[in-house]
Amino acid sequence: MLSMAHLKLGDTKMATQEERQSEYLLTQLLATGNGTLDEPYLICTMSDEQDILRQLGLESFNQKSTRHNGKMLHIIEVENGTEIAFDVTHLQRFIRF
Repeated sequence: MLSMAHLKLGDTKMATQEERQSEYLLTQLLATGNGTLDEPYLICTMSDEQDILRQLGLESFNQKSTRHNGKMLHIIEVENGTEIAFDVTHLQRFIRF
């Protein structure tokens, strides 16, 4: 996290600001869906998947990609067998499935 870099440089003001921005962005990402096939989380970058899983206290176990309702989804299976869906439709041009 960028906030950790600021802390290591002794800039606590910027570290706090970066932490608040990260928390706000994560809150907004979580508000885009519920992680199901019908309401996947809309992400901005692939690393958002891990940030969301970390926030939910989950760890990635397996992954796959699929199409559902005209959207390209990245499905992450977590350790308890639950599948969490992420809408990566708009990221298709940047990543290969």
